[in-house]
Amino acid sequence: RGIEVVHAYTPKEVINLTVEKKPDVAILDVTLSHGKAYDVIKRVKERGVPVVVIGHKAEGFDREKALSLGAFEAIEKPFTVEQLLNVLRELRTQKPELKEELELVAPVEP
Repeated sequence: RGIEVVHAYTPKEVINLTVEKKPDVAILDVTLSHGKAYDVIKRVKERGVPVVVIGHKAEGFDREKALSLGAFEAIEKPFTVEQLLNVLRELRTQKPELKEELELVAPVEP
């Protein structure tokens, strides 16, 4: 689908990868090792990288909190690949400077 995924596991890795890789979007699971997505949304966004937060309510997922901190979108698990792709398409329409092939920083659960 033309998407390159780079994985990070901790808030520090997320910040470092957004600086090194300059991805088009960061998809952050609400639960990171040694922190939460909420801890880094603002710093990632300050680097010009839009943020999409994903997670389960049982793990602290709060859509309104993510959006209020500057996330472009927040999607509750479980979701489909198509739902995520629709968010990425919407992001591209709002930010036409994004490359056709998106590069993502996508923290994964340990």
